[in-house]
Amino acid sequence: MRKAKLLIGIGCLMACVISPAAFAQDYAKFDVFVGYSLMLADEFDNIDWVSDNAYMTINGERVPWDKSGFLGAGLSTSLTYNFHSVIGLETSIRYNTGYILGGKTKIEHRDGTIDIETGLKRKDFAFLIGPRFTFRISNRVTPFAHVLAGLSHDSVSSTMDARRGGESLDTGSNNNENLNSNTSYGVALGGGLDIWVNETIGIRAIQADYYMTNHPAYLQMPARFNTSFPDENKQFNNINLSFGLVFRF
Repeated sequence: MRKAKLLIGIGCLMACVISPAAFAQDYAKFDVFVGYSLMLADEFDNIDWVSDNAYMTINGERVPWDKSGFLGAGLSTSLTYNFHSVIGLETSIRYNTGYILGGKTKIEHRDGTIDIETGLKRKDFAFLIGPRFTFRISNRVTPFAHVLAGLSHDSVSSTMDARRGGESLDTGSNNNENLNSNTSYGVALGGGLDIWVNETIGIRAIQADYYMTNHPAYLQMPARFNTSFPDENKQFNNINLSFGLVFRF
């Protein structure tokens, strides 16, 4: 009788130990993430020169330009195939855009308020692939880390749009003029945290990556500025953040 109780106790103890481990091995083959992305982008070398010399004027007034490396509009998606409960292969597509100089502003004029959207807009598109390591510590919380590499396409364009009372004004400038674009390599190192609502749907509370790209160090200015800069490349050190929904099946 005593032996039977002892065996039952050992069996219960083993069940308690084995069950979490067994659950940790239960995983979906595919994870799909769709979310909002924003990026803190490294600056071009001559951005200060551009800010001081390539400003625009309307009705004799200089349009104020704010400088920012924050690309606040973006989309991030990824598809991960899990070979194992820990190891998977992730493919990621990312797009970010924002004004590195300028933005939206207003000028008070005697004929009425002028609404202006002007400056230099930067866009970054990336396709990355690499291993992802998922730590399935519970059925609700799964932190992960990944190392991704692939292609990064970076472009800069100038924008000029002025309106008064909803009517477009002639600024004497192209509304959208491409200044420079380049395709090179990109590398993302980081990870994140998924919180699962149920077996299928989760929330990516945070994904944070150090995102390194390699593009020309200088903006190529239009010919009207009579200024040119060399095309030598440099390493851009960016920070990329994402939030959104995760689906597994």
